[in-house]
Amino acid sequence: MDRGNGAAMVHLAQPSSTNHDYTHHISNKLHDFIIIGGGTSGLVLANRLTEDPSTTVLVIEYGHLDNNSSIPIPYNANFNNNRDLYNISSLPVKHLNNKPFPVAAAATVGGGSVVNGMFFDRASALDYDAWEALGNPGWGWEGLLPYFINLPPWQWPALPSFVDAFREMDRGIEFPREGSDGSGVGVFWVASSQDPATQTRSDARTAYYDPVRQRTNLHLLTGTKVETILFRDKVAIGKEVILAAGAIFSPNILHLSGIGPREMLREAGIEVVSDLPGVGLNFQDHPTAYLSWNLTRNTFSPTPQDLTTNATFNARAKEEYDLHQTGPYTEARGNTAAFLPLSNLLTPSQIASLLNHSTPPPPLPHSYLHGLQTQHTLLHHALLTPHSAALELPFKADPSSFVLALQKPFSRGSITLNTTHPATAPPVVDYNTLSHPLDAALLLAGTAFTRSYFSVPTFETLGAEEVLPGANLTSPEDLLSALTKNGLLMPSFAHPSCSNAMMPEGMGGVVSPSLEVYGVRGLRVVDASVMPMIPATHLCATVYAVAEKGADLVKERWGLR
Repeated sequence: MDRGNGAAMVHLAQPSSTNHDYTHHISNKLHDFIIIGGGTSGLVLANRLTEDPSTTVLVIEYGHLDNNSSIPIPYNANFNNNRDLYNISSLPVKHLNNKPFPVAAAATVGGGSVVNGMFFDRASALDYDAWEALGNPGWGWEGLLPYFINLPPWQWPALPSFVDAFREMDRGIEFPREGSDGSGVGVFWVASSQDPATQTRSDARTAYYDPVRQRTNLHLLTGTKVETILFRDKVAIGKEVILAAGAIFSPNILHLSGIGPREMLREAGIEVVSDLPGVGLNFQDHPTAYLSWNLTRNTFSPTPQDLTTNATFNARAKEEYDLHQTGPYTEARGNTAAFLPLSNLLTPSQIASLLNHSTPPPPLPHSYLHGLQTQHTLLHHALLTPHSAALELPFKADPSSFVLALQKPFSRGSITLNTTHPATAPPVVDYNTLSHPLDAALLLAGTAFTRSYFSVPTFETLGAEEVLPGANLTSPEDLLSALTKNGLLMPSFAHPSCSNAMMPEGMGGVVSPSLEVYGVRGLRVVDASVMPMIPATHLCATVYAVAEKGADLVKERWGLR
């Protein structure tokens, strides 16, 4: 077997004391592959590549193995696990009251699959076909379908009423049994990343690492930061290095390794290995509005609020879970959602008027502008069809926090370097939310739809009253101002992605359809950053699929079993 160019190497910050047997420079004479990042995609790759006993893999993870007993309990997904997140913030977001926001990036073995809300769904076929249309053969729905994995109950008494209210709207809303068949639109039940036998969280660590951690050809180094990837003549030293550090840190590591826009790298004093302007551009997430209603005549009991307001009920629910693995503690952040195309929200003439919004091209590299314009064309097409969701409304039987997430953002952010302190400062995260006027218009259309939803007879009977943003606000300007100034509109749904886009280099792409980084050899990126356009879904299942397909690409290249 071709073993490549000898020992693969990366440069590390000082490892933690728990890993004192590893040197400051790791040379993988005993490792065929170095995987940077032991998160969702990194552990999939490690598992699949070490299926061949003749190959060896080293996974380097900044975070640690978190054995806290609260993690497996689905109910605890309702609370932020700050212990396993990086503590970093974005730049102030101009169109969100010029405030900085927390950046969702996991820092633990298993990554985002350990700290997320456990939704396990897929987007519509049209969303993945858009990836293929951007110059990526084999990355459409049919190419990805074999790599998706199906995983699934408690139900609050009021939940059927919330579903029935969508039926009362007479908007042509679909009600498929589930949305994983490529339709991806309508009101449906959503699976959880949950072990149905034990009713515990299923994540990349429990599903991909723990069962194979005894393999002698798999090694995990935790508590260690990769500073740079080492190159010789634009070839990553060794056989292959696979970057799986996520949409925030993968572009950062590329930048620190000399891959990115020449001007920024030189300003930071970093030797340019490959002038690749697209690294860190095209950054996307799902901007999210948080609305609130009160049911003044709610006759259903119990309710989700009882878990936080009624200590006796909470204690009984916990006891039921501990003894029988049933009851409210088996539910994470819910299992129902409405993924709605624009045709469910607006009339054809309203859609045509909405899509007439335009904005001048931002000051970006010319090659990336070509890719962005192509993406905008695909987004317009998606919004004009009933087969791709424009907005998501995930819901439980609790209207006090009603979420509205934009699924087709036109705005694009960036991940760049702090050029003054590139090696020690965190990456500079610019969400750039609402920089394209269509995004605000789409969120306002969703807000109007939500108000109509809570006005149907079911909710009239339950005495629904708007709390936030406030029923007295009627003009688009007042509504948008209330959403932004009152902190009801967030730039992220914890779905950071697309910052190392898989597109042709001439369109601003960073990786090829084989996920290899342009301009160098021996380096791939396999994580959420390679998605060229964010799909209308929670990203966990899609990241698993990308990683499974990426593992096959690596195995095919090196003839692994």
